[in-house]
Amino acid sequence: MANTNDKILFSWVATEYDEHERHPDWFWLVGIITAIGIILSLVFMNFLLAIILALGVSSLFILEKREPDIIEVRVTPRGLIIGSDFYSFDSVKSFWVEEDETKTQILLKSQRLIMPYIIISVDTEEVGADKARRYLSKYIPEVFHSESIFEKFLEKLGFWFNAWCFKLKAISYSGTPCRST
Repeated sequence: MANTNDKILFSWVATEYDEHERHPDWFWLVGIITAIGIILSLVFMNFLLAIILALGVSSLFILEKREPDIIEVRVTPRGLIIGSDFYSFDSVKSFWVEEDETKTQILLKSQRLIMPYIIISVDTEEVGADKARRYLSKYIPEVFHSESIFEKFLEKLGFWFNAWCFKLKAISYSGTPCRST
């Protein structure tokens, strides 16, 4: 847990992930593919796979109906506070600001072996990419990083996995600590 008495240098409020509007056909397609997988696994007497597929698609449908949480992102002299998680600058190896036509992201590479990348999507109108780069470069080296091809492919298909990385879309900015709404 982070020390809440740290001076906030840069902060914004964000959603946990980018929400995608799902057409009912998407649910039907995923459901039909899963049903085929369950039927085939039962035909081949693989009951464990059938249970895993049923639980997996049920979890996916439940998560798709869930609204993204509002998360506070704050930069302090000691590190970043994302929601209730603190990432000290000592534990972050480097960062990169990736900009394209549709979005701007801050990619942080941490020292963790599992899930080392923390990806933060930023609304450039609210939190400019240059401003974020300026603040972070005081504390972390800027080194080129990119989302993996697998993550980009899943994003094109409309999946999000907040267990793999934080996808935060900035919805407001303030120079003072964020307040919960």
